[in-house]
Amino acid sequence: MSDRRGFLKTLLTLPLIAGIAAKFSCEFELPVGCDLSMTSLHEVLRRGDELKLGCPRKLLIGPENIFPAREILGWPRYTADSEINWITSQNLFYEVTGRYPMNTWAVQFDRGVIKSVGP
Repeated sequence: MSDRRGFLKTLLTLPLIAGIAAKFSCEFELPVGCDLSMTSLHEVLRRGDELKLGCPRKLLIGPENIFPAREILGWPRYTADSEINWITSQNLFYEVTGRYPMNTWAVQFDRGVIKSVGP
């Protein structure tokens, strides 16, 4: 009987562990919500460096932000603007997801996510 009770206690603690892990996920939000632009993306990358979240992996956008993402991260990358060269040197790519509502976008880093909820 004690084996069955121990097994049931283990099953009951798994959702508790998952809830605690979700609570301590590193998801930050910009203090001022803004649309996807070169300046806002630069600010997110700067904050990621400041918070030591690691390398940026991908830009998570909704379907309505495809055009700005292509303008910022797309080709050609031969421009003389140093800010654009810095962002594209991060090897940041975008991924379209339906997970975020309209005007919300995020950058996923190695150890966390920074998102912006637009105006």
